[in-house]
Amino acid sequence: MTLICRVVEFINKIINEEKLPFDRADAEITTEGGRADIILWAERKIKPVLLFEIENSKDELEEFFEEVKKKAQFSKAPYFALWNIRQFRLWETPFFAEEREFYDSVYSEAGFNYVMDFEDVMDSHENAIYDFLKRILVKFFKRQGC
Repeated sequence: MTLICRVVEFINKIINEEKLPFDRADAEITTEGGRADIILWAERKIKPVLLFEIENSKDELEEFFEEVKKKAQFSKAPYFALWNIRQFRLWETPFFAEEREFYDSVYSEAGFNYVMDFEDVMDSHENAIYDFLKRILVKFFKRQGC
C-alpha cells in the first residue's frame, strides 16, 4: 500500500475516532486543476474541505506551492496543504484574483527531521505518522471550526 493510501486510511480512522466534522478523505482525486493526492470532504464528492499533497521528502515544499494552490482553487477546497515528511504547511485557498504567498500559511508544523524514502518512513514510523496526522487534524480543524 502506498504512503498516500496509508495516510488516507489514517485520516479516515482519525475522523471516526475523534468525531471530526468530515465525511471522509479520498486518495488520487481528479479535479479540474489536476489530480490531487488527497481530498478531505465535508460531504463526499460535493463539498471539499482540504486538498492535501504529499511530496518527496527530498523536495522543498515551496517548489509545489503554485501548482497545488491552483488545484485547490479549481477544486473549491477552502484549504490546501503540502507535506514532505519534514514539514507540513497549510493555507487558506485564495480566490483566483487574490494573492497568496508561500510564507502566508495559516498553519505550519515541523514533521520528521530526517530525509527518508516514503515507504521507509511508513514502515519504521507508522505510529509517529498517525500521531502527527491526528495532532494536525485535531489541533487545527477543531480550533478553526471548519
